Amino acid sequence: MLAPFLARHPAFSVDLVAEARWLSLPRREADIALRPAAFEHQEVFQREVARIGFGLYASDDYLAERGLPDFGRQCEGHALVTMSSDEPPAVADLAWLRAIAANRVAARTNGREAQATMGAAGVGLVCLPRCLGDATAGLRLLEPPSSPPERALWLGVHRDARAVPRVKALVAFIADALAPLRRALLPDARPRGIR
Repeated sequence: MLAPFLARHPAFSVDLVAEARWLSLPRREADIALRPAAFEHQEVFQREVARIGFGLYASDDYLAERGLPDFGRQCEGHALVTMSSDEPPAVADLAWLRAIAANRVAARTNGREAQATMGAAGVGLVCLPRCLGDATAGLRLLEPPSSPPERALWLGVHRDARAVPRVKALVAFIADALAPLRRALLPDARPRGIR
């Protein structure tokens, strides 16, 4: 997504930091941040730039071994692969997953890519962003009794840095570049059975 921006602005240098710990905009640890939760500091100008849809997945091998989950019985006999619950902020899909599948957690991780890999390897049922789950080979989208929660994607920038030309240009570019991705981030239809 950043390639066209950097081609248009060859003097820019972007440090892209992806980690579980959130860098602090008020402490100037970053100029711009994208997060799946609203910022809590008054010094931060923020706006929602996208919504992220989630789905419940399992691998073909896992389903062949254990069968389709029976949601009326809380997915008895199935294992889960979840996000670590101590990651900031509370992970919205954990409460939803516990409500439909109150059973054994086989693995926890602090990264969605690792969750997808474990799900595709047959470790258990996994709740993933649709853009990741739909693109991961070996995963099938299931139809739970209720839709997983959506997450908002927030773009934040320190209010004092908001008018800095380089920051202003990159914020505008990111917001515009996310617009064509909205359909992939939030697919409109619930699955019919498994696909």
